Amino acid sequence: MIRFLSLLISITFFTAPTFAGWGPWTSLDGIVVGDPAACSALGRTFVVVRGTDNTLWYRMRIGTGNWNAWTSIPLPNTLHLTGSPSVACFVDKFALGHINVSVIGADGKGYYSYQSEDDTFPKWFPLATAGLATGKLDLTSGFSTPSYGDTNAFFPTFGVGSDRKVYELTCTSTTDCYKTWKPISRVVASDPAATSKGGIKYLVVQQMDNNLYMTSETPTGWGPYIQIPDSAGVTSSPDIISLGQYNFELFARGNGFHKNLLHKTWTGRNNGTGTWSNWENLGGTLTAGPGAATAFSSKRMLVFIRGGDNALWYRYWEP
Repeated sequence: MIRFLSLLISITFFTAPTFAGWGPWTSLDGIVVGDPAACSALGRTFVVVRGTDNTLWYRMRIGTGNWNAWTSIPLPNTLHLTGSPSVACFVDKFALGHINVSVIGADGKGYYSYQSEDDTFPKWFPLATAGLATGKLDLTSGFSTPSYGDTNAFFPTFGVGSDRKVYELTCTSTTDCYKTWKPISRVVASDPAATSKGGIKYLVVQQMDNNLYMTSETPTGWGPYIQIPDSAGVTSSPDIISLGQYNFELFARGNGFHKNLLHKTWTGRNNGTGTWSNWENLGGTLTAGPGAATAFSSKRMLVFIRGGDNALWYRYWEP
């Protein structure tokens, strides 16, 4: 069960300076297992975590207001979790943001549920007839907008198989969605991170040389894997979001004594060229990989971590 810790106790885990644009580390309390997952839609920001009770929990914030209390996402008695959750946001017929959550069960298969009009999660659905034996799923938010209440609504989904390759869950028609896993990468060392921009999917993986690599989907398939500079020191699954036009924001845990949060920005141009910045050290003491989301508008972002006290922490950036 999610439990709450005193800010006065847990603040001792964080001594990071405040960088230009970044606010201070703030605790959202709780006891978190694995990586957090986050997304935003129409001014609503959600963060989803796995609790110590084998249950999913989430908190929501509207705009720049206060966070609501921890809320449980019930699971069937037969669904026992492994790994971390993933989340994608969508907009319902009332123009309100909601979440689609995916997990991997102890049976090695993927499952998903969506948040209904009354904020409940009425049913869990299998992601594919063949499962993934390990790892975390990643959903690209914003690539497609589902109809409200449509259980066939599709988010491009990625996961790691028992052979340590990344697979994509393909969708060729409304009757074939969530049924076929297709391998799209060589052997990887951590779970994938995905985002989308301009109708194009982008994927970041950590390969066996410990470096991060990025690829994107082309009309004829996935393109080459391009190494991200100075990424050999990453020690967690990465997360990536698109912040505005021709920009990516990449987050991962470093390999220092405190395993601080690292952040790198890709600034591109409309001809497909661009450059990566140097790593920015955002401090914190990470015990798992980060989760990031745009916030309130596409020009603001939040990043979430499980801290050294196992509580959920976040930092907020705005221009």
